[in-house]
Order: sequence, then structure tokens, then C-alpha cells
Amino acid sequence: MNSAFVRATWRKHLVCSLRSKHNLPNYDPNKMGARGTLTAEQAAERLGVNMRTVRELLRTNVLAGTQVVKFAPWQIPVEALSSAAVVERIHRIRAGNQSRVQPISHDDILRLPGM
Repeated sequence: MNSAFVRATWRKHLVCSLRSKHNLPNYDPNKMGARGTLTAEQAAERLGVNMRTVRELLRTNVLAGTQVVKFAPWQIPVEALSSAAVVERIHRIRAGNQSRVQPISHDDILRLPGM
């Protein structure tokens, strides 16, 4: 028997057992919208970007989102998509500047004599 299959089955069984023991509801992605949250896939679709971009935004805390546990589906508040940081980053990506670093205005640089 394939060991990956055994591990996956055991994990599924464990999750089902724990949910039953603690009276936790099953995960239903259709109910997330009713709670005002989106999955990462739904956020990518609404932002018009790919999943890699959404994962980067989540990793760098530009886009607010939570996971119940590691590898669980992301729960991203709908209003987080319209935050100033997200809108600005998406605008820079679409303009072709994918740098994570904010551009520095040259007017703010201290000029030293002889340099």
C-alpha cells in the first residue's frame, strides 16, 4: 500500500475524529462569503492577479489574512482587498514595477557636499 495514501487517510480520519469530538463544523468554502471572507483563490480572482502574487502579499503582510492552522485555506476579509497598501501594490505590479520596496523620492535624500 502507498505510504502517502496511508498518511493522507490517517490525517483525514484524525481531522474527522477531532471535529466530531469537539463539535466543530466541517469546512464549507461556500459559507466563507457569508462571513465576509474570501479564499486566496477568490482574492486573486477579484484582484485580477495570480495566486503567486496573492501568496506574496499575504507573506509580506500587505494583504491581511489568517489561517486557522498552517496549510488551511486562507481567510481574507473582503475589505482587505481595498486597503491602500494592496491597491498601491497591485497598481505597481500592473505598471510593471514589481519591486517590494517603496521608491524613494529624491527630494528626501540628504545631499552632502562633495558627494
